[in-house]
Amino acid sequence: VAKDFVPFATKATGFADSARGSPNATGTNFNISSITRLFTAVAIGELVDQGKVGLDDPLTKYLPSYPKPAGDRITIAMLLAHTAGTGDYLNDPGYLRVRDSFDTLDELIAAVDIGIPAGTVPGAAYNYSNTGYLLLGAVIEKTSGRDYYDYVTEAVLQRAAFFPIARTSASCAATRSATSPMGRRTGRPCRPAALRRAARMPRRRISSRSTARS
Repeated sequence: VAKDFVPFATKATGFADSARGSPNATGTNFNISSITRLFTAVAIGELVDQGKVGLDDPLTKYLPSYPKPAGDRITIAMLLAHTAGTGDYLNDPGYLRVRDSFDTLDELIAAVDIGIPAGTVPGAAYNYSNTGYLLLGAVIEKTSGRDYYDYVTEAVLQRAAFFPIARTSASCAATRSATSPMGRRTGRPCRPAALRRAARMPRRRISSRSTARS
């Protein structure tokens, strides 16, 4: 419970993993799923303020290899508003093949269909799109020259005075979020090998995790 954004009482109930009987704790990481898109959008806004990104710019200005002519018609604003016509790469068979092994965003993008269906007109209709925010993650990296995770942590979370989130915890979340349903709670620790792999994984998807206090 918080007053004026300052928590003053905490209590945990229920299970982090009901199958294993692991109880929730006040420090349990929860999958915050699509809330992460807010952080991505704010990061884009930061880059707009810096003059590095234009909302009306075509996607191909930043990702020139994106298929044309669609890429010339899709704008950054359309990606933010889910009106670009891009789909959901999480349902792509290519994602299932690489979800536990990809190390870079380029590898993930190469494995999935990031285009738009034939006949789709960018900007014409709303269609919730994970792929659109994957592409925004790539735009953030391209224009900031930094890893998406590092940029969002420093330019968005720390500036907003969010409670610090340990990188190891976030890395664990990246690994688990690729293999568990959106919104699933988990209190299980990461295996060292999974943590090492997660530390190299791009975090665009993401399905981040946060404690209730954070």
